[in-house]
Amino acid sequence: MGLFSKFKKQKLSTKSASTLDIVADLTSTNTVNVNARTALKCVPYRSAINIITESIGVLSASIYKKRPNSIRQKEPNHPLSKLITKPNAFQTSQDFFKTIVFNLLHHNEAFVRVVRAGTRVVELIPLATDEVSVDVHNDFSVTYRFRGIEVDPNDILRFKGTSSDGLTVEPTWKQARQPIELYLSLEQYSKQFFESGARASGIFMIDQVITREGVFNDLAKTLQKALSRHGIPLVEGINKYQKLDSSLRESQVTELKQKQVIEIARIFNLPAHLIQSYEGTSYNSIEALGIEFQSFTMMPIVRTIESTINTFLINEPDIYLEFEWNTLMRADTASKFEAYQKQILNGIRSVNEIRELENLEPIENGDFHLYPLNNAFIETAKETNSEPQADIDNENNK
Repeated sequence: MGLFSKFKKQKLSTKSASTLDIVADLTSTNTVNVNARTALKCVPYRSAINIITESIGVLSASIYKKRPNSIRQKEPNHPLSKLITKPNAFQTSQDFFKTIVFNLLHHNEAFVRVVRAGTRVVELIPLATDEVSVDVHNDFSVTYRFRGIEVDPNDILRFKGTSSDGLTVEPTWKQARQPIELYLSLEQYSKQFFESGARASGIFMIDQVITREGVFNDLAKTLQKALSRHGIPLVEGINKYQKLDSSLRESQVTELKQKQVIEIARIFNLPAHLIQSYEGTSYNSIEALGIEFQSFTMMPIVRTIESTINTFLINEPDIYLEFEWNTLMRADTASKFEAYQKQILNGIRSVNEIRELENLEPIENGDFHLYPLNNAFIETAKETNSEPQADIDNENNK
């Protein structure tokens, strides 16, 4: 009976399983329980979160003050500037904002505990989102509880993603439950396939009756030992091999996984090439998609963080926090210096401003701004040219 025990567990069929059959079998027998923890085991889902989190993490944040005529100025000595640089005792500024972004992407909201000494903010401590509960009352007031303990709403900064009512949100991993579940099920299916020797299951039949004491006993043992490594049982009958299951290629597992990668990228509004899906992309399109990544993927999250801090943490009307994009938008050397040249020649930046961006010391007379003479006002040009022309006329009269 041991010879046929594995065979009895198989469903004998000469028909290869279709893609829909494979998916139905996966979801019925290998159901994955998708929750906040298991969702992160989905590689494209975790990769999408990582690429956005790391990209925003490289941006530096500064405190600015509005000046007359819409001119702004950095305020490095402002108390909030020091707080942004070192938000708490165990995190850098980069770690702090990465934690916020991670929770925003995974849970669609993030929470920060505001620690005060009197009226002065001394620490900003990010909280684990799954340990914070939010109770919305009929009067639209909100109660926060961290690990079951109620916290004063004034001591909580809540960063919210997309919401249907402005108060409650649905976690991202729940919104992406189906593609995550299918991807993890396909991973299980592939794992079981390779654990069986990376061979499609089937039956090997010979044309003699196999008995324990017969002349084919040794042959049966040898064949069974070799075939069992690939999950193929040996039964009595004619010489032939009958395949039972379809291969990974026939069941289109790779194609299905690729589709889930695109679906997950779509949930985050993320160009799929950033999580290693290059279908339908070229070098030129990837460059354009990189710009879209900054505009449509990163910018909404950055603006959510800025507006939340500026509205609920900073009480001074002329003081605000803003992220700087120069770090992320570093181009290749040729393109960068070509852009610098245009900025200098058109009076957008001075030489010393460019040198500051390159971490170079300022030079003497490097704070002047240039402008092209052919774009000057006509009145200015006349005043500039009148004196030299008069000097020429006087010379000719002599």
